[in-house]
Amino acid sequence: ITFEASAYLENWVNLPNVFFPKILSREESFLLTPSEIEKIATEYREIWGLGNTPISNLITLLENVGVIVIREDLGATSMDGVSKWILGRPYILISSDKASACRNRFDLAHELAHLILHANLTTEDYKLRYKEIEKEAHHFASCFLCPADGIAFDLHSPTLDSLLVLKRKWKVSVGALIMRGVSLDIISDDLSTRLWRNYSYRKWRMGEPLDDVIQPEKPTLLSKMAKLLISENIFKKSQLKQDLAMIDQDIEILFGLPKGYMSEEF
Repeated sequence: ITFEASAYLENWVNLPNVFFPKILSREESFLLTPSEIEKIATEYREIWGLGNTPISNLITLLENVGVIVIREDLGATSMDGVSKWILGRPYILISSDKASACRNRFDLAHELAHLILHANLTTEDYKLRYKEIEKEAHHFASCFLCPADGIAFDLHSPTLDSLLVLKRKWKVSVGALIMRGVSLDIISDDLSTRLWRNYSYRKWRMGEPLDDVIQPEKPTLLSKMAKLLISENIFKKSQLKQDLAMIDQDIEILFGLPKGYMSEEF
């Protein structure tokens, strides 16, 4: 549905060019190692001009390199997101059921990993190697959001309170920061055990501090395109509803439009 809707808008306005210079072949996907995944994540940060600093808005970044992102309430917290290449363009559907913006960002980076690392794997490959593939996507997301050269100093001798400061800076959960420190051999096993024990004691597994402070990122590409075409009288809202054969609410969700926008006269 998202593909058809975006293709409809592209009859009048061009979507951003897709800029994914390196997509792994099926054979390359079978040979991945943690160090190779880290290397690919670093290469993509360099190619996209991110340096070693935090990504201020991951959805904006993805939309600028040609990804169509949909953020929707799926009604199931067990569903994080899905991604797919369709006719040379990547699409990501991300769940908005999660209260944490940091969790949403990690889910986005996880789906980005699948688009880069696993695009050419077959359905059978996924069935046979599901846990391994998910682990690879998790590692890529961690490397991409928290580059080693940028976060190594920040993670030196951390406490839960200092990690909360880093959470606001990097927009990554405290749990993800602990795991990143362990993967970089900055946080020892003993320190990791103490951090996780204190993490559980503070009941952060049910929800971390700042989860309701750091605001979720929202897609804007399709909404800007739709609003532009309507404001320029390229088509009316009634024509959009008729051509897409969708009700107001579904169009608003799909395009990220304000609630009630499609029912307004202008």
